[in-house]
Amino acid sequence: MNDLEEQLMQQCLDIYEQAKREIYNARLFRSMLAQYGAKDTVTRLIESDKLSDGFIKLYEAQKLNLTVEALIYENEIYHDYLGDKLIERATKKLKSYGYFEK
Repeated sequence: MNDLEEQLMQQCLDIYEQAKREIYNARLFRSMLAQYGAKDTVTRLIESDKLSDGFIKLYEAQKLNLTVEALIYENEIYHDYLGDKLIERATKKLKSYGYFEK
């Protein structure tokens, strides 16, 4: 595991723990992290045409800042690591759900 993968994993675990304390227990997200690793989990969630249950719950709670989309958008260190296409897709999804209307 490289340094960026480790850092991404830690930040994914951090948003998981914060969401668990504040909103709900995202067991599937935690399971995906264990099974696929951080990069693949983030990629799967963002590339999916279907919104995840977690994204919907975080949107309803007005906590899009705890989504993987916001995590990678806000941390430019991951932009080259994950690629322009994924960052653009995450940005589009966040924009569609009002993330930038803070």
